[in-house]
Amino acid sequence: MKTLFRISAVLSFLSCAVGGVWLLGKAIASKYDDLIVAAVIGLFLVGMAFFFGGILLFAAERLGQKERG
Repeated sequence: MKTLFRISAVLSFLSCAVGGVWLLGKAIASKYDDLIVAAVIGLFLVGMAFFFGGILLFAAERLGQKERG
């Protein structure tokens, strides 16, 4: 189960990050100023990538710990 969480953390990070970077690249390379919405969505996707990847990785690491007492 821990491995599944780690794999899902990497996949969710990569999917959101690649989409966000692609949108940011399109918005920056465009000669028009009206792609600000694409840039905002790209930044949002990059932020979601770090959030979802971090939360799933944290859950994977917490899953393997046993309580000591």
